[in-house]
Parts: sequence; structure tokens; C-alpha cells
Amino acid sequence: MEKHNLTYPAASDINQVASRKYGVSGIPVNYIINRKGNIIGKTVGYRDWSSNDAKGFISYLLKDNK
Repeated sequence: MEKHNLTYPAASDINQVASRKYGVSGIPVNYIINRKGNIIGKTVGYRDWSSNDAKGFISYLLKDNK
């Protein structure tokens, strides 16, 4: 963060506590969390969340998990 003069907040998992707890095997990793706070999906690697498929999926989840 300092080397590249980044100013946004970032978390560091140096001891891999969160990585082991949540099964992170690569980065980036994305979690889909329902309205109750439960992890209902996980992807590892880049995803285009602005695609029509992704937007449709998120819309479906929002309707389905009320």
C-alpha cells in the first residue's frame, strides 16, 4: 500500500486465518452473501459483475431471498 501510494482501506491476512476459515485458494475471490449474512456462493478469479448475466443472477438472488 505504501509502495504504490494507495489510500483506500485494505485488509491483510498475513497469518492466513481468514483464508483458512473461508477456503480462499486464490485471488481475487468473491463471496455472495444473502440477506441473512450467510455465504451462498463463491467464485475464485476475475468476474465481470457488470455483464448482463451477472446482473440477472444478482437480480434473481435479490428477488428469491426476500
